[in-house]
Amino acid sequence: MNKDTFINKFCNDLRNSFDTVKFKDETIYITHKGFDIHLPNDLYLEYMRDGNYNKLLNTYIDLIENQIMQQCHKIDIDRILPVVRKQGFAGKNDDMFIKKELGADLYTYFVEDMGEVWRYITHQDAMNNDLSLSEIEEYAQNNINKFSNILVPLDEELKIYMLKFENSIGSNIFFNTQIQQQIKKISNKKDALIAFPNETTFLVCSNNSVYQDVLSEIVEFDPGIEKTISKRIYKIEDGKLSFADNKETKLRLVK
Repeated sequence: MNKDTFINKFCNDLRNSFDTVKFKDETIYITHKGFDIHLPNDLYLEYMRDGNYNKLLNTYIDLIENQIMQQCHKIDIDRILPVVRKQGFAGKNDDMFIKKELGADLYTYFVEDMGEVWRYITHQDAMNNDLSLSEIEEYAQNNINKFSNILVPLDEELKIYMLKFENSIGSNIFFNTQIQQQIKKISNKKDALIAFPNETTFLVCSNNSVYQDVLSEIVEFDPGIEKTISKRIYKIEDGKLSFADNKETKLRLVK
């Protein structure tokens, strides 16, 4: 076959295996699973030397798939964890990460615990690993339940609770099933107040105006040794969050 026929056939056959295939400036460009690859522009010469079209096609399909696999990050599902973060915390890159609304301005993001660092899981990671959001949530819940901690009052009279033990996952132990059950007991099965001043711990108490004022003061004067999550106070009911502090944006009329 001549060169034009070869290029058209080769591109069409590649389209059966990859997301996007384009031919431009004598080069075949391939996009698949978010990765861009271009093939050498002497493919027709290779075909002319060997004459075996199917062998050449299968060879390059294997080469492309191997190159993509080498670039794809393999997620360790046993290390997926949920984390509490404020909406948009990652700035302009925030949309690339897998997340789920927790309530108010807080979201559940998902990370892979890699020891010294957490790797936030992206939509591309999920696609490359053939993982759905529900599967990521399930793995994250199972893994967070492997950790243990308890909530204890700050003192005998002030029934505002915080984590008793420091641990590597900090405030994200909030998602632990046993911790959720303890929160329900603290709130007497009603809505409770909760705050996430930083990544180390969170605070929870029954919902009343006195505790809300104290909680607000604690959060406001948090030393900020660890990264801040939020200065707001939230209500939690059936695992869902909403604002409790009723802060409103004050508008000033400029004449």
